[in-house]
Formats: sequence, C-alpha cells, structure tokens
Amino acid sequence: MGPRAKEVKYGAKIMPAQFKNSLSYHFILRILPAFFFISLAFLIILSIIEVNNAKDASRKAAQEQADNLAILLQESVWQLSITLSESILISVLDENLICAKLNQSTSMDPVDLLLVKGDCKSFNDSDAETVEVFSSEIIYHDLGKPRKLGDASIYIRMQTNWKSISKEIAILVVLTVVLFFTIVAVTVVVFRWAILAPLANVSQSLKTYQETGVRTPVNWDTADELGVFIHEYNNGLIRQHQTETELEATRQEAEQALASLREAQERLIQAEKMASLGELVAGIAHEINTPLGISITVASTVADLSRELKMKVDNSTLEKESLDHYISSLYEASSIIEKSLKIAAGLVSNFKQVAVDQTSEQRRVFDLKATVNEILHTLHPLFKSTGFTSEVHVPVGLMMDSYPGPLGQVITNCFNNAIIHGFEACAEGHISFAVFIIDQDWIALEIKDNGKGMPQESVNKAFDPFFTTKRGKGGTGLGLNIVFNIVTNILGGSINIHSVEGEGTSLYLRLPVNVSRKS
Repeated sequence: MGPRAKEVKYGAKIMPAQFKNSLSYHFILRILPAFFFISLAFLIILSIIEVNNAKDASRKAAQEQADNLAILLQESVWQLSITLSESILISVLDENLICAKLNQSTSMDPVDLLLVKGDCKSFNDSDAETVEVFSSEIIYHDLGKPRKLGDASIYIRMQTNWKSISKEIAILVVLTVVLFFTIVAVTVVVFRWAILAPLANVSQSLKTYQETGVRTPVNWDTADELGVFIHEYNNGLIRQHQTETELEATRQEAEQALASLREAQERLIQAEKMASLGELVAGIAHEINTPLGISITVASTVADLSRELKMKVDNSTLEKESLDHYISSLYEASSIIEKSLKIAAGLVSNFKQVAVDQTSEQRRVFDLKATVNEILHTLHPLFKSTGFTSEVHVPVGLMMDSYPGPLGQVITNCFNNAIIHGFEACAEGHISFAVFIIDQDWIALEIKDNGKGMPQESVNKAFDPFFTTKRGKGGTGLGLNIVFNIVTNILGGSINIHSVEGEGTSLYLRLPVNVSRKS
C-alpha cells in the first residue's frame, strides 16, 4: 500500500502541470475567451433588442390609448358637448397619463385648443425625458363620409417594465450559457477527434518503437495538414529503417576496414621498412572515425528528436512548428548520414590504393648523385611524349648514410605532385632538382617547378592528410603528407613549401648526411 499510495500522490502532483502544458489546455485557453466574448456580445445585443421591444410595446399601447380616446370623443365633439368631452378626458387620466388635450378643427382655424385636462406643465425636466406625447385624429363618419373634427392628445409618463424585462433577460442568460458550454464541449470533442487522436497514434507508434524497436506506421488518411504530417511520418519511418540498415551494413564494413587498417598498422610498426605508413594508418583511422562519428551523432540526434516529439505528443504540447521542425530535421539527418558514409567508403578505397610497400627501408651508405639518377630514370616515362623537362644538379661524390628507399619515394611523390597538380592544363613545364651542401652534416634539396602555383590557403594545408584540390577526380590528398612523414620521421629532416599563383612551387628539404640510428 505504501509505494502505491506514493505513486498516486506523485501522480496527483504532476497531473496539473501535465494538463497545463498540454495541447488541450492551450487550445481551451485560447478558444474559451473567444467564445466567452462572442456569447457576451450576443447576450448584450439580445438584451438591448429585448429592452427596445419592451419600450416599443409601451409606446404602441400608449398610441392605442390615444386612438381609443379619439374614438370616445367622436360623438361629443360632433355634438359640441363640452361637458361630455371633459368627462371623457377626465376619465382617462391616471398616475401615468398626466394630461389629455382636445384640439378642434374649424374652417377658420384648422387647429384650435378646445379642452385640457390634467397638468401638462407641472412635470419637471427630469420627467421630460420619460413623458411622451401621443396624438390621434378624431374622425366622424357623416352619412358614410369621414370628417376630421380635431385631435386628441395624451401626455404619458413612460415606465419600463423592468421586472418583465429581467425575466426575459434571465432566460436569455441561461440559453446563452447553455449554448456557450455546448459549443465549447462540441469544439473540444471535435478537437480531440481530429487533432489529438492521430497525434496519440503517432505517440503510440513512437512508444512502441522505443520499447520494442518495431516501427508501426500510423493508420490515418486525411488530406489536411495533419494527414500530410502523418504521411510524411510513415515515409520517414521507412526511410529511417532503410538508412539504419545501410548505416549498420556500412558501419560493419567500416569497422572491418578499420580493423584491417589497425592490423596493418601493427604489421607496419613491427616492420621498420613500412614505418612511414604507420602515421598514415592512424590518420586514415581518424578520418574514417570522423564520418562514422558524424553518422552516429546524427542518428542519435534523430533519436533525441523522436523522443522529444513523443514527449510533446504525450504532454499534448505539440505544435505545427515542432512538427515541421521534426520533418525537416529527419530529411537533413538522412542526407548527412548518406554523405558521411560515402566519404568513409571513399577513404577506405583510397587507402587500399596507397597502402602498399613502395620500397625497402634498409639503411646503408650510398652515393646521392647515383641514387638520384636511378630514381629519375624510373620517372622518365612521366616526361616521355610531353612538353615537360627536368634538370638535375647534384654534387659529385656526395655520400650519405641514410635510407635510399624512402628518399626515392619522397622524390617520386614530389615529381608526381608537380606533374599532376603544378602542370595541370599546361602544355609544357620545367622541373629542377638541385642539392646544396649546407655543412658537413646537412644538405638541402630543392625541387622546383614553373607550374601554375598554389594560393596561400592551399600552401598552408599542403601537408595535411587528405587535403587535395582533386577531390572527386582521383586525388587522395596523401602524396605530400607521406612526403612530410618520411622526411621528418624516417630521414630525420624537415620540409617547407613555397608557392605563388602563376609562378610555380618550390619544396625545400633539409636532410642530415648521417641519419641517427633508431633504437
């Protein structure tokens, strides 16, 4: 009993807050004032009409009284009986009819005051607003021919029968209140059927997905905005399922590829000859994790948005703006996931092309000029049948104790980079390779071309992994990054790049003559 009682008590506390934040509450909060003021205006208008009708009825009764007086005076005025006419006028006087007049028409004077009974001048100014005059013609039929004998006028103090009017207004108030609550009840029922019912179905679908992972489409077929939303929601469930399926398959492939890369990294670390590719594997692993991380983050965001939508639906606080935001976010998330997975697949494919053992990394003493000539000889096919030329300046007899394999890879990558990027869309070009002795321990290599050069922004990113201006055209962005890693990690030197658009590019390598032995 204890825990159950606490649960009920807790529920009693949160119910007002839930209702206050519900869609029904906000709807009623907005519709009630509108209905109230409309009903109030309706009641006021009917009350004014009822008061005016009551006043008109009083005036009509007064006019009928004047008409009856004119009929009573017909015979006495025709017989010129002042006494009888006076008696008739006196008989109609009461507390409300304060004055009666008889005007007689003659051939000399069309209207002549004949008799006045009552006090027609004693009522004060305040009474003047309630006292009204009603007149009626005195018509006598002589041998069937009507003749006007005069006019009968009465002064009546008009009194509104507020008791009767209050009863009528009370009935109107009751009818208006009944009509008000009836309209509110019908509106709420229609609102719950047309709005809350389909949203409850969406909420149940989301709850089922959250609990069981089963996507249940909502069965609702209308052509209004809510029907369009539910249609898009059902389509979104289908697209989300397809996207998650593709994401899972791609994730597994990426994880397998990442596992393969890590195994390759272990083998490369163990084999000193592939030490330069160790950094490459780590970089690729990082780059693959980036689109995967984006995909996972976006998928998580979609889940959060779905949970937020479910909460709003459960709390009945969902608005059209939130629905539109959810639909647009779902479309954007699907697009981001698709693009990220394509990037990850492209990175794996590029790595398979570049992660090969290019040369042996055995350290030995070698003649630099002979080695360079051998390397450039292997590059001869790149210049054959083209307008590109090369020039080499290497001191004779310069001996180095280093790694000729990685050095050859550096020179090859630099020449390839110049031909592919520096001479793009160029019919001719020139590459120079020169070696300068700095001192007995250090030499400098300069690889220079007169191609189209690079903007400063590209110069700043030239050694970044996967940076390329040939994205989508076969460029991997790994060429100069591999050069940088070999020069700094294997050959123990440094490298700098200088380029001006339209003036070409120069690479400066500072290398030790005797590389420090690795432990």
